[in-house]
Amino acid sequence: PLLLGYLGTRERIGALADERLQGVLDAAVFEPGPWRSAAAPPAIPQEIPNPTRAHLSTPWGLLIGELCHSPHATLPAAAGLLQSALERDTGRVAAAPVSLVMYAVRLGSKLLNFADYVLRGGGGGLCGAASGCSASLTAGAGRAALEAATEPLRTQLRHAARTLERWAREAAEQRRPALVCAAWSHLAVLQSSLGWGPSAGGEPPVALLAAQLLLAMHGHLDSTAADNAAIAAATAAAAAAAGVPAMAPEEDPLGGSPVWELFAVFTAERLPLAAWLRTAGMAAAQALERAVSIAALV
Repeated sequence: PLLLGYLGTRERIGALADERLQGVLDAAVFEPGPWRSAAAPPAIPQEIPNPTRAHLSTPWGLLIGELCHSPHATLPAAAGLLQSALERDTGRVAAAPVSLVMYAVRLGSKLLNFADYVLRGGGGGLCGAASGCSASLTAGAGRAALEAATEPLRTQLRHAARTLERWAREAAEQRRPALVCAAWSHLAVLQSSLGWGPSAGGEPPVALLAAQLLLAMHGHLDSTAADNAAIAAATAAAAAAAGVPAMAPEEDPLGGSPVWELFAVFTAERLPLAAWLRTAGMAAAQALERAVSIAALV
């Protein structure tokens, strides 16, 4: 929470346009920390300062412990960071801080996913024992406190969705397919986090459908960051050898998102999407029609 608050101010938010600093913040926020089995009793410090970090070990990682015991510090700080990033929007996608906003969207979405996991009670995966998250939340800040702490973040993520939709429209008008792909990929991440269908007032999963269509049509899920870097380096070297200025690098069709994060979203939503498409009738047909129109840059 200290890092989120420090870097999320209006004066410092611009520094997060640097991918190296994004990596540092991700490593700090999602640090797993020391692990202990859910069946093992917690270590109780016998002296202060404790000579080891054994008492900090958890069955589920540091972030879930933070959300169970102090959500009011972490989640509103993430909401403030996203708000500061959105305030940098110039109103035109050609001059917008695209990479900064998209990073803030990914960060906020992942934090909301963790919070919703805890609110659902966890079980199995991250929390170890079936009632691990529920018990920790009850003993910590409480369910009501965590629900209240998520609201500012949900609000800012909805604001981000409107910004990304506007960018996607402008990019389509300007025939910039890579930027359209990036915008709709992040809208899919937002739709997965904020919900769709009956749980979200009946909102159809257009973003999830359109993002997969766009990326499949333009083939951007087949290239790795290393492939793109190698191509860019070879192009720059050839331009230098020929004595001509190098071309500006192509826009990132994933908006800075790792490929595996998008695959994780699409995989998690695959079965719910298939079930919805089979049962939604006319709403499914309309959603597919709109997704195809988006993918065609119409």
